[in-house]
Amino acid sequence: MSSESSNMELHSSSIYWLGRLATQMQEAFNGAVAQYGVSWAQWMVLNAVYYERAKTPAQIAQHIGVDRSAITRLVDRLEAKGLVERSRENADRRSINIELTTKGKNLIPSLLESAKSHEKQFIELLDEREKSNFFRGLSVLLAATGNDDTPFH
Repeated sequence: MSSESSNMELHSSSIYWLGRLATQMQEAFNGAVAQYGVSWAQWMVLNAVYYERAKTPAQIAQHIGVDRSAITRLVDRLEAKGLVERSRENADRRSINIELTTKGKNLIPSLLESAKSHEKQFIELLDEREKSNFFRGLSVLLAATGNDDTPFH
């Protein structure tokens, strides 16, 4: 139909395959943590709060790369499950912090173990050279999009 030089069929796009891989890995993670009633997106929020990378909904959104309205929905769901709670700053009553509840703190070790195991099952498929190249390439691509806070440098 078109010349080889102008071919950009979806299946020839590395971006398509990166997105598909991410989606499939997230779906597999959802299956791995289904017993805890937490999704990949909810895990990202819990992780950001647990490691104190972000406190406010806006900071969490920035840290995990989703929009603020998505964070509101995620926090609502986590709050309904009793895993997080919203608290207000004393100095600025408009500022809301997200904190883990005791139930949330108690769940974190199991989620951390599941997350480590989940990643390991995929990363173990690569030999040491492939791992090094993968993380180096990932770091370069993320830096090109302005995400230079990765641990892969």
